[in-house]
Formats: sequence, C-alpha cells, structure tokens
Amino acid sequence: MRASTATGTWNTIPEAAEYRQVKHRGMLQEVESARGNKLTISNHPVKFSRSEAGIRGGPPAIGADTRDVLAGLLGLDDAAIDAEFARGAAVVPQDLPDELVNA
Repeated sequence: MRASTATGTWNTIPEAAEYRQVKHRGMLQEVESARGNKLTISNHPVKFSRSEAGIRGGPPAIGADTRDVLAGLLGLDDAAIDAEFARGAAVVPQDLPDELVNA
C-alpha cells in the first residue's frame, strides 16, 4: 500500500487575498491603528447565523494595556507594577525606540 499526500498550488498572501471567496466572506478587514496607520488584518474565520463575530477596531498602542494586564491577570498592585517597569520587565510606549513608536 502506498501513502499519498494531498497537494495543491501554493499561493502568496497577496494571491490568496484576491480569491473571490476571501472577499465575499469579508475575511480581510482594513483597520486603523492607534497611531493612524492603515492595517489589513484577518477577520474572524467563523460566520454565525445569529451572532455577529468580527473585528471591532484596530490594535491598541504598544503598552497601552500593560498596567491593566499586570493588575488583572497577575494581581499586581501599583507598587509591584512600578517595580516591573523600573527593572525593564514592562515598557510603556515612550520607552520604545522611535522607529517602533512612530512607524
């Protein structure tokens, strides 16, 4: 008995984005980042008949949610969060290089 593998053509991301089905199902959506950049990102892959699922906006600025995440997920208080920032384990947008913040 011989094993086989299903194969097909390989497409680049731009080629796949041009497929009629991708466009019809709204699988790619343009959003605006917190810095005003236009980004095309993949939409929710599952379409529900009675519930809307999808992208609600662009990504937050780098570091915008750091304090909330450290407090909410790790239970850190303000002093502990400040200590993480001080030792470099967490960053805020102004701590990042200009090429990342102003891109």
